Amino acid sequence: MTTDLSRTGASLPEEVGCGHAISTGSAQVATPVRVPWRSVGAGLASVGTPLGIAMLHPLLGEAMAIVELVTILTVLGTALFGSQILSERAFRLLRWLGDRAEPPVPSDRKS
Repeated sequence: MTTDLSRTGASLPEEVGCGHAISTGSAQVATPVRVPWRSVGAGLASVGTPLGIAMLHPLLGEAMAIVELVTILTVLGTALFGSQILSERAFRLLRWLGDRAEPPVPSDRKS
């Protein structure tokens, strides 16, 4: 049994997972919801990969964990202590990995 929500004017509950329905007069606009467990899943996959490989071959799992750690430290070190261009690129990579929007470009007004 389905109900046409547009006739009743009701909004979808938050448990649906599609987003929050915002009522604007007669039309409803669904806003996207940030998925909080996405970073948890990425973290578990990052930790789980070396552990899974270590179950097959301990030395290979250890090498995989070291490669991941060096990669993370390199990106963070470049973002914090690199040149201006490299730092901007590292922060752009971190925003891209976090699924964040690009910040607005500052206007170059020289007076």
